[in-house]
Amino acid sequence: MPLKIIWTFKKFILDFVGQISSHFKIINRISNRITKLQKTNIIKLKKLFFIKSINYFFDNAPLLDFGGLPRFRTHTNSLTSSSNGV
Repeated sequence: MPLKIIWTFKKFILDFVGQISSHFKIINRISNRITKLQKTNIIKLKKLFFIKSINYFFDNAPLLDFGGLPRFRTHTNSLTSSSNGV
């Protein structure tokens, strides 16, 4: 009888540890996905910030002195058209 109780208790402990281990594996997978998603979002934000800073620089280029280099514009309707149609 005591051996059966010990064996049952041992089986209970092993099953319990197995369930905890399974839960830790699931939590670990979720954590890895979140970490990967965070890294991806950080890379996307860095690219976006870089593009925004380049656009800001070129949008404000007429205010800067390039020392004889041509002025840069990223968006204009037309450089040759005027408001009176001439």
